[in-house]
Amino acid sequence: MQIKPLVFLVAIATGLAFFSSCGSNDAKPMNALDSLKAHVAQYDTATKEDYDYIVKTVKLGAPFELNIADDRQYRFVVSGLLRSGDTPEKSPQLFRNLKSLREKIKRSGPPRIAFGFASPEAMQTEDYKAFGDDPAAAGASADGTDPLPATNINTIEYLYELSPNNYKVSGLSSLTQAANSTTMYFTMQTYQNSQPFFVSNTYKAFGAQTLNFQSDTSATVPSGQQNEDVIAFAVIAPENSWPVTVASAALLNATDQCVTAPNYGVHQAPPTTCPPAGSTCINKENISQPIVSCYGRNDTQTGNCGVCNYGWGGSGYPPNITLAISGSIKFPYQITTNPTTGAPLGLFQMYLQKSGGGGCYLNYKDTASWMQLPAANFTVSSGDNTTLNYCFTSADFKNNACLTTPVTQNILNLNVSVQLTGSGVPGALGQAQVSSSYCAGIGSAWCAAIPYICVVQGCLRAGTKVLMVDGKEVEIEKLKGDGSEYVIADAEKNRNKVVTITDGFETIPMFRIITENGKSVCMTAKHAVPTVNGGVKLADELAAGDELYTTGGNSKIKIIAREKWDGAIYNMYAGSESQAANNQTTFYADGVLVGDMGMQIFYTNLSNMVPDMTVIAKKLPKEWQEDMKNYYRSKK
Repeated sequence: MQIKPLVFLVAIATGLAFFSSCGSNDAKPMNALDSLKAHVAQYDTATKEDYDYIVKTVKLGAPFELNIADDRQYRFVVSGLLRSGDTPEKSPQLFRNLKSLREKIKRSGPPRIAFGFASPEAMQTEDYKAFGDDPAAAGASADGTDPLPATNINTIEYLYELSPNNYKVSGLSSLTQAANSTTMYFTMQTYQNSQPFFVSNTYKAFGAQTLNFQSDTSATVPSGQQNEDVIAFAVIAPENSWPVTVASAALLNATDQCVTAPNYGVHQAPPTTCPPAGSTCINKENISQPIVSCYGRNDTQTGNCGVCNYGWGGSGYPPNITLAISGSIKFPYQITTNPTTGAPLGLFQMYLQKSGGGGCYLNYKDTASWMQLPAANFTVSSGDNTTLNYCFTSADFKNNACLTTPVTQNILNLNVSVQLTGSGVPGALGQAQVSSSYCAGIGSAWCAAIPYICVVQGCLRAGTKVLMVDGKEVEIEKLKGDGSEYVIADAEKNRNKVVTITDGFETIPMFRIITENGKSVCMTAKHAVPTVNGGVKLADELAAGDELYTTGGNSKIKIIAREKWDGAIYNMYAGSESQAANNQTTFYADGVLVGDMGMQIFYTNLSNMVPDMTVIAKKLPKEWQEDMKNYYRSKK
């Protein structure tokens, strides 16, 4: 078998708003710029020795902190930026920050790097990395058992072969807190001569865009180098840190896929079995309808996303995710199996990710991150031994942060990645992915696109009293939800019909809101609440002093506190989707005016949307304004 070239990537993402006043002591802006240009000119060409050093220093798949106080590593960064089309004139703040960070490291040493992995297993494999001088890092243990509260994701998302010697690469930077700026470019280079043969144009994100920034490009190995291996790196530098590289290798792609679950449009609860062979391949057509999972919720309820495709009926909801995941993958070579267990040799990984960015691993039983393919879930078709079959049901997954955190979110993306070892060929040489967010459209054999996941949720604890049109208060769990009941919608005593009731449980602390006039209500983080002066806010956006509408008149919030609730939670639909978008589907809960499920979904989705450039520009520090203006001018 002919071994395909190994391909690597360089993606630089720099958002170093660390020294916002760099150069402010220079009397004349032009002199400051000339000084910066002169500094950059000293490091504008990386030598073959520099590339050799980087190649030998960085280990495949392991993060490496580029110490830009080292001349070789600084030339590697600066010359790459220049080759990608960036200059001190176009991006003065970017180059000022690199220069200032280099000078600071030379004076006092590099800042402490904070690790923030999703689990001890993720730390061992060094999949994701969080960066910064954050004092909270002091509380993180070395073995990962006490990680930081959140994790920044900076990685090569995929690297694959479009055709012989033609490769496509993608980099991802997903930050739990937005940076001022992120710059990314891609480089490919041959291994033998350690010289890059391709550098893409720069790609940039600013402000809120950096919460989940991804870009990609493709390149062809020059004809004179087609038989040489190609090396690569991902270099990403979130705010307050120096660039970090992650090496990656191109893998042979699957030639066909058929994803049979998770499915959409048909009620399939509970998902204790996978669809039989011959079921419809949902990755073969363009599907706009989401897959609806009622995690911890009644499985027959209906929301803006549609009727639940997966869920649990009755009471006593188990803490498992309500999804089945199954299908088959065709590879261009025979798949090697373990002679003892019969399991295919390779690795797999699954994770859920919020649509607005950030995410963590979806646990398979008690193991997180990349792991060996278990024989109970993966088999190889008899005959040519080139087809991998997989099946997961709800019983295969454990409740963890990935499942509890998105309870108050609405839209999630599911990603499943597989890497296989080919017969007689060392190393992981086969790859396939199932994703609701990263595949390049329908028809990609190696990356099977599926619909996104919509999680339906309830929001008010049992016992919450709802004001009805007859003036009586009824506990929310006692409402029928059949269209026969009406609630008071506002101070003018307009009314809304109770169309549907949703129910479930909440595994993370809720928000207790107490007003100055004595009203007290408990709700989940993403429940929509109209305010007098600030429009509609989600519960986790409220603050003491915000003024709310209550049955006793307008009143400011006196106290907001987190409160654990182990009982059932409920919500209702009090109108149509269009009414919810116009803030018309409201009702009084324990004397406080709140939105229904429709408003919750509308405003949760709205909070996940990245603001337009005008809004971002207003919030961006002035020192980054010129970088942003120049970048978008060049894109026209």
